[in-house]
Amino acid sequence: MRFNPPKSLLILRSATGCLWVLCTALLLLPKPWVLFWNRNIPEELGFGLGVEHLYMFGTLGFFVELSRRKWHPFTWLHILIAYGLATEILQHFVPRRTCDIMDFSQDCAGAYLGILCGLIAKKIYYRLTRR
Repeated sequence: MRFNPPKSLLILRSATGCLWVLCTALLLLPKPWVLFWNRNIPEELGFGLGVEHLYMFGTLGFFVELSRRKWHPFTWLHILIAYGLATEILQHFVPRRTCDIMDFSQDCAGAYLGILCGLIAKKIYYRLTRR
């Protein structure tokens, strides 16, 4: 018998895939802010302070954890770390982008924190709905 996931899970998985594509575009375009603004990135959003990768991979890790299949969280953590390493290496070949070890460390920390927050959110959700 085939398992048919609920529609909300399919929507969450589709949104996670779209987020993954958006993160790839933001990480590999020479001027990624042009997708949203026609000028420099607003400083009040925290961008330009060196935390962009932490935000991005934290959000990605959170949604990956919420929408994941029956893989262990550490499997997804390793996939996200490999993805962060691949994008940092590819940035070396993109004009106006640099390959930076600090960005990679933020990728790793963001992925870990996002998956951890996703696990906590799942645990809270299951406790609230179990009653």
